[in-house]
Amino acid sequence: MTLMVCKKKRSKIEIEKKTKWWKLKKEECWEDFRQKLRQAQGGQVVLPDDWETTAEVIRATGRKVLGVSSGRRKEDKETWWWNEGVQDSIQRKRLAKKKWDMDRTEENRQEYKELQRRVKREVSKAKQEAYDELYTRLDTREGQKDLYRLARQRDRDGKDVQQVGCELEEKERFWSELDEVIENIPTGERVVIGADFNGHVGEGNTGDEQVMGRFGVKERNLEGQMVVDFAKRMDMAVVNNYFQKREEHRVTYKSGGRSTQVDYILCRRGNLKEISDCKVVVGESVARQHRMVVCRMTLMVCKKKRSKIEIEKKTKWWKLKKEECCEDFRQKLRQALGGQVVLPGSDD
Repeated sequence: MTLMVCKKKRSKIEIEKKTKWWKLKKEECWEDFRQKLRQAQGGQVVLPDDWETTAEVIRATGRKVLGVSSGRRKEDKETWWWNEGVQDSIQRKRLAKKKWDMDRTEENRQEYKELQRRVKREVSKAKQEAYDELYTRLDTREGQKDLYRLARQRDRDGKDVQQVGCELEEKERFWSELDEVIENIPTGERVVIGADFNGHVGEGNTGDEQVMGRFGVKERNLEGQMVVDFAKRMDMAVVNNYFQKREEHRVTYKSGGRSTQVDYILCRRGNLKEISDCKVVVGESVARQHRMVVCRMTLMVCKKKRSKIEIEKKTKWWKLKKEECCEDFRQKLRQALGGQVVLPGSDD
């Protein structure tokens, strides 16, 4: 059997290509841009009165002279707290990994593993020190800026792939990957999923009685249908809609005049009997306009009895150290031998 190991590439996110206007800080770029812009205007010094035409000429000249970004970036990582020591360790680990990929010897493998463990220790230490420093500076203006920067990066890293702005292909890929994850979990294990799916499963459950209740909010949309289809495929249920609540206790997202239900809790259909309640906590927000969804689930915990191991029974010979036990043993042995003093088969 031949196994092929493929290195998984870090996912890249498609973003809008931007003109590299920052290059105009360099004098030579600025002079080149000025000349090309004048040529594009036919040698005119004064700009035309039509602003749309002028803006398009400036943008086209900028793209031609300054260039544009690639439009792709790697997935964000939380690295704001990296110090020089961490960066140096990571660089040495990468070099060791390349060395091991080129020459798969045990020595190179051990070197890479050791550097990998060292990086984890240094990363953990640097992260703890950075957070300790941040906490001590929270009362200062600089500390508030750091906290805002951390919150902004957390928000960016936590963007939901089910956003309305995502392409349909990306949403379908998300559901396909989630299907694969759930299928790899043994059927006997409990599975509870809580997430912002950014879809409306809607009121009523005609045709979908097996996976959801009747108490939703508004009408179903495409993203909500994806949630229902996933529940059918994986034999799961949308818990929110099984409990009749006031609309205020069903709305999970509220912003201005918009009120809807986009955050759901799903569980296996066989575990529905363990759930006694599910509602939205009014006034509690965990992320911007999203409200907290609370689910009450009762689990039967059975104490596992310790298994007994059968081992060979042994005679307690150590009791012969006691004089009374030794004397009792001697008498019983003599009785068993019929009063003989000499043991059978003995030459003496």
